[in-house]
Amino acid sequence: MDTAEAAVRGAGIVVTAPTPKTRCSRRIGSSGDAHQRYGSNQAKRRELPTELVRRADWIAVDSIEQARMESGDLLLALDENGWKDPKLVELKDVAAGGLKRRPSDITIFKSTAWRSKT
Repeated sequence: MDTAEAAVRGAGIVVTAPTPKTRCSRRIGSSGDAHQRYGSNQAKRRELPTELVRRADWIAVDSIEQARMESGDLLLALDENGWKDPKLVELKDVAAGGLKRRPSDITIFKSTAWRSKT
């Protein structure tokens, strides 16, 4: 494909693994036609534009506590109210059926590769 937009057009799932010096295009998945997974785990680094984080209908994270420490994409995009927004959910709640997604929703899985201490 010639562009990132062309590569994901019509995709139901988009998974990215950009290098630390690159960011994903703000247009990838912004039409609400794809689930996106992002994995940067540094508080001052981002892969995802702020406007897409704010437009998302759902944001799933491994752990909200962990995301508040090291998810640059969310730390740089959300204010205190954003961290309390019910659209921000933990992956365990999604797995338990707690996410009622419509086909037109923009959803993001923001992974920090959190591991339980237990």
